[in-house]
Amino acid sequence: MLQKLKSNKEKGLTGEDFPQRTASFGNNHRPDPIAKSFCTILLEALDDFMMKVLIVAATASLIFGYIGAAPEDYGHVWIDSVAIYMAVIVVSGVGSLVDWTREREFVKRTIEDNQGNLVPLLRDGEIKKVHVNHLHVGDVIDLKYGVIIPVDGILIESHQLSCNEAAMTGESDAMRKETLEICKSRQ
Repeated sequence: MLQKLKSNKEKGLTGEDFPQRTASFGNNHRPDPIAKSFCTILLEALDDFMMKVLIVAATASLIFGYIGAAPEDYGHVWIDSVAIYMAVIVVSGVGSLVDWTREREFVKRTIEDNQGNLVPLLRDGEIKKVHVNHLHVGDVIDLKYGVIIPVDGILIESHQLSCNEAAMTGESDAMRKETLEICKSRQ
């Protein structure tokens, strides 16, 4: 497998063919998440069924209030409808402001966490820490206890390796991993 991927168990990748690897296999780059705008969140809040009912009720109250009111009552017929509109604006606005602030904080923390997501791997015969966005097919990763790698791979060499795959499969038990040669010999 290492020969087919033009990689080396002792030296890793050299970096000379990264453009070709990216063209052939794609890259591991994940764009940073982008927070929704306040207007988008506000429109989502207004899309709630109860908000729609209140807006329709306020509009109907306004229309039928003016239709059924005497001309001398036109000055205060609108008050109930405007109160309902104001309630919709306040509830949607405050909820949207809280959600928008929370969304921005979540995106900020996610970006900060992603910046520190470095993986120890073998390149040019040295162990280097490389951001997960810059991994290439054929990289030889030096797994240690607690290292999180967001990629699939083939195990070259290990001593009692277990992986927690709960985020991917939902299985909470650690899964024992074996090298390709051991897996082939069991078939």
